[in-house]
Amino acid sequence: KPVDNADLLLGRSSIFPWIEQNLGLGNQNQAIAISGRPGVGKTSIFRNLSLLRSRHEYIILQIDARELNEVSSSDATWKLVKTMNSALTAKFIAYPAVEKPSFVLQPERVFFKDYWDPLLQSGEVNKILLVIDNMELLSSEINIGRELKRKREFLWSLLKVYENVEILIALQGRPELYSPDSFFPFSIGANIQLQFLSKEETKSLLKVAAQFTIPDYVCDYIFRLTGGHPADIQLLAHHIFERSVVSGYRFVTVADILAILSSDLKAGDFYQPVYSQRESALLHYSPELNTFEFVEDV
Repeated sequence: KPVDNADLLLGRSSIFPWIEQNLGLGNQNQAIAISGRPGVGKTSIFRNLSLLRSRHEYIILQIDARELNEVSSSDATWKLVKTMNSALTAKFIAYPAVEKPSFVLQPERVFFKDYWDPLLQSGEVNKILLVIDNMELLSSEINIGRELKRKREFLWSLLKVYENVEILIALQGRPELYSPDSFFPFSIGANIQLQFLSKEETKSLLKVAAQFTIPDYVCDYIFRLTGGHPADIQLLAHHIFERSVVSGYRFVTVADILAILSSDLKAGDFYQPVYSQRESALLHYSPELNTFEFVEDV
């Protein structure tokens, strides 16, 4: 699952200064994009935007495009109101009192007339950071259907009426893979692509838990299996934790990893080809070093 604990965002510390540097540099027609493969940590970064030093300057309005697929236009608009209200409450800013039933027939019209316009006219709101996760689901590259297109157009209309709205999006794949008008009316002004974790970052993540002891060679083994993919490492770490709770054993061995792969998980649970890597990642015990080495390194 996405990480809510900032202490587990290993290898991601440079992302937040990068966002800071790009906020305010573009205009309202340019977005800041965090891109990468599924499970690499984009949503986890959005869960921890409180790490931004400039967070006090913005009302942060977060939207998940995946959720827009699951609800009606009226429910999507009401969810936007509730999200905005939560952000305003955290800053002790009053907001217009609107009720959910009023959004049933003409949700977009009611939103602007009874909520958005009065809020902006109050002068209490300076800047808004519109954060959209899973942005690829709102791109013009897919057939989004009339209902989702209506929601998309509604979101974009927010940009037209308030010039101090800045946009931060999470995108699957590199922006250059999309056509230039995929996210019209705005374009990608800056992009950073998330990478997998290094061997040392993998080791640090696996050693965070005090529940068990995991030797370096086992960490290296997991790194070889996963290639440093954060979600795959996290999945294995979760099962190691659960296994240690049930068994009572605190020292993790390669045999434990192999047992987890044999009984608890399957290939489709991972983003990386973990099971094919298992066949090639062979270990050899070295009496001289009193540890295990990978056969190809011997």
